[in-house]
Amino acid sequence: MSSQIYEATTSSHSKPIKPSDHYGVSLAISPAVAPPRGPGAWAMPPSIITHAAFKTIMAAQIQAFMLACPVSPTAGRAVRWDQLKVHIQDVARNYCSTFHAERLKQLRALRVRAGLARAAYLADPTSQAYTGSGLWAVAF
Repeated sequence: MSSQIYEATTSSHSKPIKPSDHYGVSLAISPAVAPPRGPGAWAMPPSIITHAAFKTIMAAQIQAFMLACPVSPTAGRAVRWDQLKVHIQDVARNYCSTFHAERLKQLRALRVRAGLARAAYLADPTSQAYTGSGLWAVAF
């Protein structure tokens, strides 16, 4: 029995199969217990995978991890794979957090520019001052 099935087995028993010299095995297998997904669960937005910067960072991080943590007799491939998955999740979370912060910063800057353009327009609707410095590009 593989270790994955063994961990999910809740009970088992064997009984002879007639007329044979083999035994039959009956297993009760439960589904894997996974934490419920809720507002606290993090999932990477699928669109992030298409970002060139994300691909570059991820490739560099995977290569750095493989050089820093080679497979050894004490830590086999499965252990290294589990460590790499955790590392990749950390890198993805960090990238998404930084990307989100940059987007918020850009949004705030656009709101300031829109406020300045609106104030200039309200001060003098006949003037073209509100179109200066690229402020006209902001939609209200």
